[in-house]
Amino acid sequence: MFEEFKKTKASKLWFSMAVVFVVILNVSFVEAKSLKKGEEFKEKSGHGAIRVVSSDEVEIERGSTIFLGKYTIDGERVRIVVNAGATMVQYYKITPDGLVEEKDGTIYYSKAYIAAEKEKMISAEVQKRKQEDAFKDRVVKPVLPKTIASYIDKHGLRMADSIDKGCRFDFKKHGNPFFVTGDFDGDGILDYAILVSKAAESVRNRVNQGIFVFLANGQIIEIPMVYSDHIYMSKKGVTFLGVVLKYDSIGSVNCERATSMYVYNETKKEFYVLGGMGD
Repeated sequence: MFEEFKKTKASKLWFSMAVVFVVILNVSFVEAKSLKKGEEFKEKSGHGAIRVVSSDEVEIERGSTIFLGKYTIDGERVRIVVNAGATMVQYYKITPDGLVEEKDGTIYYSKAYIAAEKEKMISAEVQKRKQEDAFKDRVVKPVLPKTIASYIDKHGLRMADSIDKGCRFDFKKHGNPFFVTGDFDGDGILDYAILVSKAAESVRNRVNQGIFVFLANGQIIEIPMVYSDHIYMSKKGVTFLGVVLKYDSIGSVNCERATSMYVYNETKKEFYVLGGMGD
C-alpha cells in the first residue's frame, strides 16, 4: 500500500510539472505574438527603420518616406502588410540581433544590439588607447600666451598629449616636444613655435601636421606638411649639416627617419628647410 501511495504521489507531481510546463509554453507563445511597443529596428546604414507603434502595427521608414503596416507573427517569422496604393507583403525573420528581411537579407538591428555594439566599440577604443599609451610618454599641455591659445582654438588646431617612448625625448633638455621658443627672426625678441594637427585623429597619426611660428612682430607663418614626432629649438651659431645657423631655428624630428631644420629667411620672410625628411 505504501508503494502504491508513492506511485500516486509521483504521478501527481509529474502531472503538476507538465501543467506548469504547458502554461509556460503557452505564455511564451502568447508573448511572441506581438513585438514590444516602442521598439525600433534600424538598418546599419541608417536609411531604413521599423518602429513598433502598437500590438499589430508598425511604421516602415525608407529614406524620407514612412509607411504604416499591419503585422502578425508566426513563430520566428513576422509578416507585414503595407497598403501604399498597392498591397505589399514583407516577411522578416526574428533573430537575437533584430529583424532580417527574407527577400534581400537586410538586417534591422534592435536598440539592444546597437547599444551593445556601441559599448563594444567604446571598450575596444579604450583598450587600444591603453595599449598605445603603454608605449608613450605623457606630455603636460604648456601654458601658451593668450593670443596664441586663441588662434589655436579659433582655427581648430590640436596639440598632441603624448610622444612615443621610442623617441627617447629629453624633457629636461628640450622641455615640451610640441612647443618651443627662440629668436627665430633675429630681432632680439622672443618668438614661439608649435607643432599641431588640423584634426583630432591626425594628432595620433602624425598626418595633416604643421608648425606654426608666431613672431613677436605679429607675423604668423605656417610650415605645412610636416611629418614629425616632435620639435626642438636649435641655437644660432650651431652647425647643422655643414650650415652655421644665423638665427635660432626649429628642428623637426621624425624618430623613424631623420631630422630637418627650419631656418628663417629674412628676405622672403619665410622658413626654408635644411636636409632631413623635408616637406
